Amino acid sequence: MSEQDVINERIINDIKKAQLLMQISDVSLVVIKDGAVLHKRTGKGIAPFIDLIESTSTDFSDCVIGDRLLGRASAFLCRYVNAAGVYAVTGTKKALAVLMVGGVMAQVDHFIDYISNQSQDGLCPFERVVSSTESTVEAYELIKNKLAELKQ
Repeated sequence: MSEQDVINERIINDIKKAQLLMQISDVSLVVIKDGAVLHKRTGKGIAPFIDLIESTSTDFSDCVIGDRLLGRASAFLCRYVNAAGVYAVTGTKKALAVLMVGGVMAQVDHFIDYISNQSQDGLCPFERVVSSTESTVEAYELIKNKLAELKQ
């Protein structure tokens, strides 16, 4: 077995663990590396992910991120932290494309056309703010700024 096969197998196992955790608990975001759960977060929207990035010094390289709802904004954050793999209960094909372009392994159980805003009458504001970028750094800054704006 090659070194790349071993790495891929580890990522696949971590994706399966993320899937199991999402099925048996109410976590909205989980970070797994080499079978160990490094972080768990609950909450709605993208705020728990931004909070995790801002509040920890964890090196997310080679980790797997489990997320309940994966849109382009979340996918850009996964790439921003250099995640090796992503599991999502529900996601969009545009989010999957963002991950694929970045070479991130991913599994999405259910696809939806787009992520709605909280009142379910339009596009999620974070999806809207990242719609015209392909830069992970720019997406991160746009998401952070939009979150700060919405908290005011």
